[in-house]
Amino acid sequence: MRSSKPTAVDLFSGSGAATAALRHAGFRVLAAVDCDRWACATYRLNHPDVRLYETDIRHVNPDTIRHECLGRSHLDLMIICAPCQPFSSHNRNRTHDSRAWLLVDGARFVAALKPRVVFVENVAGLVHAEFADILSKFWEICGTDYSFEAPLRIDAADYGVPQRRIRTVMLGTRHALPPVLPPPTTPDGRRITVRGTISHLRKLASGERDPHDRLHAARSHRPIALARLRAIRKDGGSRLELP
Repeated sequence: MRSSKPTAVDLFSGSGAATAALRHAGFRVLAAVDCDRWACATYRLNHPDVRLYETDIRHVNPDTIRHECLGRSHLDLMIICAPCQPFSSHNRNRTHDSRAWLLVDGARFVAALKPRVVFVENVAGLVHAEFADILSKFWEICGTDYSFEAPLRIDAADYGVPQRRIRTVMLGTRHALPPVLPPPTTPDGRRITVRGTISHLRKLASGERDPHDRLHAARSHRPIALARLRAIRKDGGSRLELP
């Protein structure tokens, strides 16, 4: 019996965080693509029932995914989280970083698989004028069937994440108006703090690991790093206080 859950394909899937969120929201993720060896190993452990293509996306034919994963199913959602380094303000060579065009490769899959909704997520720098040609090419390849909202900057802290994390999201829909993003669930004044999220964890010294929690460990700091940390006051201190 065919599942009634909406379907999704996760491009540049990494270790599978987006896939986990989609599945939690009720989606059936049919396929994922990523080329990082270790990320793919993690993905397989967490999502063994999803068809994962461990290869450079430029070498993947969208028709292969259609044949092997979709069959006669219609694709409801495609998520495209292309590498963010080319668009990052910390990348001094970003105007010459060829990885920026990987976003355009995602458009090939949109044009071929024709999802009802396209969701693009990246760093805030994606909207800089120097990347206008890349976005224009992306929209062109997706085709005239799609309507895209202008890229929007959002803060993950407004949506339940205990971190100020500015991202750019872009929504597109086929033969329909793009959906409107939901209003913030944790706006300024009601944000979830790091302290409120992890303060229950065991306190660790430098280099120590929690024997009861494999994910809880403190990195080994050099003595000079520990001295710098001690020189900065809690709750609002900065590097300006270093002697």
